[in-house]
Amino acid sequence: MPYKDPNKAKAYYAEYYAKRKEEKVAYQKAYYAKHKDEITAYKVVHYAANREQAIARTATWKRDNPERVATNHAARRSHEALPKDERAVSTEHRKKIKDDRCYYCEQHTETMHYDHVLPLSRGGTDHYWNIVRACSVCNLRKGSKTDLEYLATMETR
Repeated sequence: MPYKDPNKAKAYYAEYYAKRKEEKVAYQKAYYAKHKDEITAYKVVHYAANREQAIARTATWKRDNPERVATNHAARRSHEALPKDERAVSTEHRKKIKDDRCYYCEQHTETMHYDHVLPLSRGGTDHYWNIVRACSVCNLRKGSKTDLEYLATMETR
């Protein structure tokens, strides 16, 4: 139902798509499965025609987001090192702890993160025993420290 008021239209379409999200995702997956070869061929041709722009865009993003680049590399290395059956166990563990309090300060906030006790950047893995819930404040303050290093800094405050 189109609206002349842009705010009403935006709200209407947001609600419309929110109600049909699962249906849309299922349709997109089915479409991709049916047309995978065509989509792949299009992407190859498009990349070849726009290679320089794609390389420049990637280089700019990498320059502007060095911490994300390092995190992505560490996560990929960790993910590749984890066997498929162990990845499933870690995924289940994440689901089980999603409502836990912060491992460090024992608070529960709206912005909770999954934290690696031994950070990926220091050789940690995505194994279930290395993943805990942390509030955003603790997780961001912790950075690349281990849990023991971070807890020691908390005690000195």
